[in-house]
Amino acid sequence: MHALDRVGGVLVETYRLERLIAEGAMGSVYEARHLRIPKRFAVKFLGVGLEESSEALQRFQREAEVVATLEHPNIVGLFDYNVGDDGVPYIVLEYLDGEPLAARLRRERALPLAEALRIVEAVGAALVVAHARAVIHRDLKPENIVLCASGGVKVVDFGVAKLRGAPELTAVNTIVGTVPYMAPEQLMGGAIDARVDQYALAVIAYEMLAGEMAFDGSGAVTDVARRVLTHQPPFVAGLPQALNEALFRGLARAPADRFASVAELVAALHAAAAARPTTPDDIADEALLELPPLAGEATRVTSAIAPPPPDEDDPPAPPPALVPARTPPRGSAAEVTAPHPLDPGETTRNITLPARWRWFTVGLVVALAIAAALFLIPRG
Repeated sequence: MHALDRVGGVLVETYRLERLIAEGAMGSVYEARHLRIPKRFAVKFLGVGLEESSEALQRFQREAEVVATLEHPNIVGLFDYNVGDDGVPYIVLEYLDGEPLAARLRRERALPLAEALRIVEAVGAALVVAHARAVIHRDLKPENIVLCASGGVKVVDFGVAKLRGAPELTAVNTIVGTVPYMAPEQLMGGAIDARVDQYALAVIAYEMLAGEMAFDGSGAVTDVARRVLTHQPPFVAGLPQALNEALFRGLARAPADRFASVAELVAALHAAAAARPTTPDDIADEALLELPPLAGEATRVTSAIAPPPPDEDDPPAPPPALVPARTPPRGSAAEVTAPHPLDPGETTRNITLPARWRWFTVGLVVALAIAAALFLIPRG
């Protein structure tokens, strides 16, 4: 049966298969509509002809078992696993209204830093849960990350996931995964752990920020594998040095040189992103900020660092949140503790006089008022 032949059919008197979403060697995915409730689902069938393969059947069933244990907002949800009347197993999954990250990267190439970090954080959260359940995804790539129309991010396709402690389904001298995103130890067929997912996430982060793949995926598989094992991609231009260093630690060839966990990689990327890139233009801008404003420019400078006065109809603004200060690297210019002359926090100062000076000031004002009154009284 061809994958398109299923479109229009009804599965177990419940799911009408409305269109083919995707088709691959291991299976096909359809958009389905429930016949009794107004809800859409995604139905994944094992690939045509693979029902005769015991390995394929076991891997498909394991995918269902793995996803069922990983209930998380950033992991696609699973509702059912069964075998159809034709003997082909299927999985009923959460329907995701959106597009794969791969499609967005083909359209936009590079993403803004904030958006890339948001996606990294969401995928990292999914991987933290998976690793806590002893699950290694093993095939993390932009095609397996869905950006939902609602703004959510979902990790999908655990078809080749490795479950620690479960029998190995991959034949000896066989590797699984997508070569440009595979860690060197995975590519070489060696022992793997959760750090292969960390490596893949770092490769994806690099691609989102650089606008190009860390390792060119064109050409023969052997050529791509050679590039992964020998090529060192350049730093991403325009990023803070600390962010590039954190990214490339996740890309380290030796697992021991990477972060201890995906959570540490995500935290390091977020912390490093707070640093500003240092370029000659940045240095020049900092030097100009040190200069006092010229006549007529005080208003312009002040408006750039202070918020405009609130509109009378606007509700009162909430009090500002307390943000802990970042500790700059030792030896940097940021170690100077004196406030910046244009620091927004220093635009207003409350000056409090000692008590004796306050009373002196009050007395002086009263005396001047009496003197003025006596001077104005007409003289007889």
